[in-house]
Amino acid sequence: MRKARKSSGKEVTDLNQLFLGFLGLEEPWFIQSIEWDPLEGRVDLHVSFREGTRFPCPKCGGSHPVHDCLERTWRHLNLFQHKTYLHARVPRTECPEHGVHQIAVPWGEERSGFTLLFEAFVMELAPLLPVKEISRVLGETDTRLWRIIRRHVDRFLATQDLTGLRRVGVDETSYRRGHRYVTAFVDLDRGHAIWVTEGKGKAVLARFAAYLTSRGVAPSVITDFTLDMSEAFIQGIGENFPQARLTFDKFHVIKMMNEAVDQVRREERRGAEELTGSRYLWLYNPESLSPKQQAALTALLASKNTRKTQRAYALKLLLQEFYEKVPRWGTVWLKRWYWRASHSRLEPVKKLARTIKNHWEGVLNHIRTGIDNGILEGRNSLFKAASAKARGYRTSTYAALSYLLVNAKMQLRFPGPREAAHTG
Repeated sequence: MRKARKSSGKEVTDLNQLFLGFLGLEEPWFIQSIEWDPLEGRVDLHVSFREGTRFPCPKCGGSHPVHDCLERTWRHLNLFQHKTYLHARVPRTECPEHGVHQIAVPWGEERSGFTLLFEAFVMELAPLLPVKEISRVLGETDTRLWRIIRRHVDRFLATQDLTGLRRVGVDETSYRRGHRYVTAFVDLDRGHAIWVTEGKGKAVLARFAAYLTSRGVAPSVITDFTLDMSEAFIQGIGENFPQARLTFDKFHVIKMMNEAVDQVRREERRGAEELTGSRYLWLYNPESLSPKQQAALTALLASKNTRKTQRAYALKLLLQEFYEKVPRWGTVWLKRWYWRASHSRLEPVKKLARTIKNHWEGVLNHIRTGIDNGILEGRNSLFKAASAKARGYRTSTYAALSYLLVNAKMQLRFPGPREAAHTG
């Protein structure tokens, strides 16, 4: 028979002292009374302080007597299955220099109706569950929970360490049908989201520059951006980060190449039935195909009816090889690709060649900087998964908050409950 583990705790003889310990409170605070309503499933804890206690002025920290008190209530973590509320007479001190002010209590913030421990629990759940689900579990409206989340995310944004930020990835992602977007900014060297804003276009770059300035980071220290070929982003970076080098995301370029190949295939399919159903054979890399798929692709490459698609496919492989080159040979390789693409007599490929020509340095910069938006694509996927679980977001603010919850490196610090007042 397994022996019971010997407890190192103390025997509880004073229920009030037990609850004081649960709350992490010390003198001069004490539990004045406890009420339990089993029918409503509710526990009410009434906290007070010793007569004669002096509290620090919130402005200067000087110790002063109590001027008067305000009755306040906070929702606390459940006690077993019962909703629990904390009630207290919150002192206001009278400082000769700063006048009458309400003190900061150790268990909650001034304008919050929840204890810090309740808020900490909400912030632990928020990256894992939709807020509507947290609302159902905790029995609070989602609007009140969003207020908690916003306050702590705003505090994180106002205090996060941006030391050494130099290379940034930017990308927009939709959060709801009807072209509703948020734009995310990622620290490419640390690999996490640092800021998100509603909308897209060049205006978001001005907002990002303003945010950096508010955090003491000069926009001029940003050396690199990765992005797709959005003209709005290009203009926004040029106006707000003129010194930054642009690297056009290689995944975006290859995606455009794949779209050109598929467009050629669809046009040629009218006279070549064997191209029907072959879309992914041309889009996937050869090494990613199964033996059966490789055999099917080999047959298509040998067909006289698929010559145009074959040429487009060969140009795709040639463009992919460019991204494996060292800078010394990259320019030569891209020039070779451009000449072949622009003389291919394949209009979708020629159109892409013109696009790359117009963004030449930014495309070449990938083999110089080695950076891309791969991190952002992964972060966007996490956000999309969270958005799907939440079935979308009512507002862009909620979407931006959710993006940061699942993608920022948020180390939230909640003030400890053991913040003793001055006595005497």
